[in-house]
Amino acid sequence: MARPKNFKQALNATMIPIFTHSNSALVGLAKSMLEDASVGAVLKNEFSSVGFPPYNLQQELWLLDDKDLEAAQEILANLNDSQGQQDELGT
Repeated sequence: MARPKNFKQALNATMIPIFTHSNSALVGLAKSMLEDASVGAVLKNEFSSVGFPPYNLQQELWLLDDKDLEAAQEILANLNDSQGQQDELGT
C-alpha cells in the first residue's frame, strides 16, 4: 500500500513500528527509501528528540500497512548493512 488516499484510510490501516534511531537523518533516509519503493510510512516523535531527559524520545518509523512489512524489511536491510548502529523494531 502506498500513501493513504485520505485520513480515514490512514486510520483504518494496521500500523506497525519498523525502524527507530537517535540519528534523525538516518530515520529520514529510511523513510525516503520506503517512499521511493511506494511503501507507506509515517514518522513519529519527529520533534521530540530535541528535548531534554526524560522527554528526548527516539524518532520512530511506522509502516502504514502491515502487508508491506516484508518489503520494508528488505529495503531497510540495505540501510542496516551500511550502518553499524541501528535499532530495528518489528523484526
